Amino acid sequence: MQLFHELYSVTKKLHDYVVMPFDKESEEESEAYITSVEELLAQRQRLIEQFQQEKPVVTENNQQLAEEIVEMNTVISKRLQANKVLLGNELKKVKLKKTQGKKYDNPYGGTTVEGVFFDKRGL
Repeated sequence: MQLFHELYSVTKKLHDYVVMPFDKESEEESEAYITSVEELLAQRQRLIEQFQQEKPVVTENNQQLAEEIVEMNTVISKRLQANKVLLGNELKKVKLKKTQGKKYDNPYGGTTVEGVFFDKRGL
């Protein structure tokens, strides 16, 4: 009984946290968001493993909590996938800025084909 309530409360915290809009501007905010989600997921995973080992008796009240957990889990999965896409886009932008910055700092650093003579005869 206690395990159901703990699992429900952790899932509810994760659900509430993931449902908040993810439009983090700075890198620190993104890191904090990711860290918090990872901690909640790890805590939830430990409870699920404990639940699988103990296999508590399912009562009517627990059945209702389990159904709510499953519903929240579908929302959590969808939001995490959406946030994964957003983070991927953010990562691409950071990589692009980094390469653009390198090109700006050293415009002659890359290889060029200008002024190169290729001997077609083959020595």
